[in-house]
Amino acid sequence: MVRDNKGQLTEYFVKNLGKGYTADSLKFALQKQGYSRTVIDQSFDEANRILSQRASSAPKEKPSISYEVVD
Repeated sequence: MVRDNKGQLTEYFVKNLGKGYTADSLKFALQKQGYSRTVIDQSFDEANRILSQRASSAPKEKPSISYEVVD
């Protein structure tokens, strides 16, 4: 059975990569469920683009520097 639903797979990758699962383990699980390798790779690439955009648009925390005068 071959499945083709890139939107759902992209969400699957975004969610599970955020949880710390490896890309290889997620891809393997999807192949075992009958998804085509091409659709998996396209969805993975799109998920990476989404995650990259989120990382680059996230506000960066500036370090706080405190000074103390020591006699």
